[in-house]
Amino acid sequence: MKKVSRIIAIVLVVSSLLVCACCAAWYDNAVEWAVEKEITAEAVEPEKELTHGKMIGALYAAAKAWDYDVSAWQNVNILSYDDAFFLPEGTAESFQWACSADLIADDATKLEYDRVLTREDMVDLLYQFAGWMKVDRSVGESTNILSYNDAFDISQGKFAAFQWACGEGIIQGTGNHNLHPQEEATNAQLVTVLMRLGKIVSVVDYSTGISQWMYRVETDDAITKVLIAIDTCPYGTAGAEAQQVEAAVQLLKISGNSAVGEKVFHYLYDMDATQKDYFSFQWQMSVKKAKEILAAPQRYADALNGIENIDATKLDALNNEILQLLTGQGVADVWKDNLQEEPFFLWK
Repeated sequence: MKKVSRIIAIVLVVSSLLVCACCAAWYDNAVEWAVEKEITAEAVEPEKELTHGKMIGALYAAAKAWDYDVSAWQNVNILSYDDAFFLPEGTAESFQWACSADLIADDATKLEYDRVLTREDMVDLLYQFAGWMKVDRSVGESTNILSYNDAFDISQGKFAAFQWACGEGIIQGTGNHNLHPQEEATNAQLVTVLMRLGKIVSVVDYSTGISQWMYRVETDDAITKVLIAIDTCPYGTAGAEAQQVEAAVQLLKISGNSAVGEKVFHYLYDMDATQKDYFSFQWQMSVKKAKEILAAPQRYADALNGIENIDATKLDALNNEILQLLTGQGVADVWKDNLQEEPFFLWK
């Protein structure tokens, strides 16, 4: 009996640890990001319901963090709203800005700081916020969300917001292919969608160190490992040439694999603008090296190690596919404006 009891106790402990890990995993990075960017306070309660006031405050903070001009709030008087005098201390400015940004309905008589938002309220307000930032929302026009089980639960007038959010990957549903538009939103969901929106509006900035330009992720997937090898290729160090050749050879090996495009799409998903731009540089450098290898197979015989059925046609087809994908992700090869800097001067 003691042995059985001990086994049961171990199972319960392990199960509870696994549950805790799963519960925290999906929003931890978003909360950390939001605190670091000063979009939310360190005391954010992820599982707590999202209120109108909390979202307006977070959007205002995000606009400032992303260097948008929010000064128009200074010319807005909100005292005509019935509940203006009941706003918590320090929150009036964010509502003044929200009014200037047309995030408060024209016919509203209250600011409703404590009103709990549904998921569709959150998505719709985010959609309006993106419009204020002049974000291209046209992806929604070609996004079909009718495959979601509860798509028809979305209120009239908010369908376009969900099409855009789903098309951009900002909203991914909550499981079982549902959007749950009428469920209460949470603080965790807000910081998650804001983090994803932030990747869309972020700008390329090469003023940081090269370690910030590379994107690293733990994976067991063979193709993604090749992408990481390409993305993290070094230059100007001992052994750098060998790593460049190895990455290019691995690229040649996967050049005929139809799954590469999808893998690159998912690899780019969580990158910021700088990381995407740098990956474009690394990808093109690796393609350049791969073509060099194909042009002089005898010189690189050891690296090729008897690899067969590799030709420039497959490589060119894959390269065109990935370059189109990068363009679709908004990558403009800003690195080409920095050809005097290391390592970009190596492209010349």
